Amino acid sequence: MKVNEVMTTEFEYVQPNTIMTDVADIFEAATFHHLPVLDNDKCPLGVISRHDYYQLQHHFTRLGWKDPESNNRHFLSTLLAQEVMSKGLVTLNVNDSLQLALEIFLENKVHSILITRKNKCVGVLTPFDILKTLQTPAVP
Repeated sequence: MKVNEVMTTEFEYVQPNTIMTDVADIFEAATFHHLPVLDNDKCPLGVISRHDYYQLQHHFTRLGWKDPESNNRHFLSTLLAQEVMSKGLVTLNVNDSLQLALEIFLENKVHSILITRKNKCVGVLTPFDILKTLQTPAVP
């Protein structure tokens, strides 16, 4: 089985100069956990995880400041996606095997792999995508 048979093909992404308040709005409205950062040609540059966002979101809450939500929002407005994204990307080609992806997940302890075709991001693969393929329909 190839990664393109399992990957998520409809995904949101941001550009490197996207303000983190926009990233916050995306994460607050969605259920996914990984947001690719792509350049104008959709080449992958990095990824922002929901965990990365939560770490930043509660920056002032942890300090016990008054009105932490407002302070957190202001703090996010000073950051760009390129300053927060993880740059140590793991990518695979659409024709790579699912077995290779499994080995990467297990060995590198990453939680998302960006899938490319001709150096352009065309999908996102997570362990959840793989688990969905193992699910058998319930018997009535």
